[in-house]
Amino acid sequence: MKYVYIHGYGSSPNLQNAKVVALATIGHACVVGYDSNDTAHNIESTLADKINALYDIEMIIAGTSLGGYWAARMAEKFNSRFVAINPCLNPTKSLAKYEAIPQTSLDSYTTVFAENNQCSGLILLDSEDEILDSYSTKNRYEDRYPIVMFDGGNHRFAHINESLTHIQHLANGSLLHQKQ
Repeated sequence: MKYVYIHGYGSSPNLQNAKVVALATIGHACVVGYDSNDTAHNIESTLADKINALYDIEMIIAGTSLGGYWAARMAEKFNSRFVAINPCLNPTKSLAKYEAIPQTSLDSYTTVFAENNQCSGLILLDSEDEILDSYSTKNRYEDRYPIVMFDGGNHRFAHINESLTHIQHLANGSLLHQKQ
């Protein structure tokens, strides 16, 4: 199985990222990068080009925070599956607190997380995410996607190793949609 990892806002592609290292224990892991201050259209185009170059019919696209938002969008584009880790639901709202991001970039986000997505996915949450409200995410999407919420943790997600079994179930198609 190939896992394509998308980093969050203000980060960069890093093969030594703990999530990428963990994914590499269950399959082939690679990372794609983008300029998180760019417009949504340009980010989508950049990611689509990079993921297309890595395309594999057996591919899961994973990402954290803003990368989780993009993982769901790219999975839809490539008819793939996704793992969204502490995902950003509404980039326009969530990113507004960062002074570095231009207003034109904020305004370019016209959709919310997995708005019309019909792909299979998994949402992983840490209950103590200090940036995004994990309980709101759980409440909003628990009837649509399998959600695994871990006690404690943080926005960077402290439970990737404990999540690998759930990710493998998504990979082999045995992940059942059930409330956690």
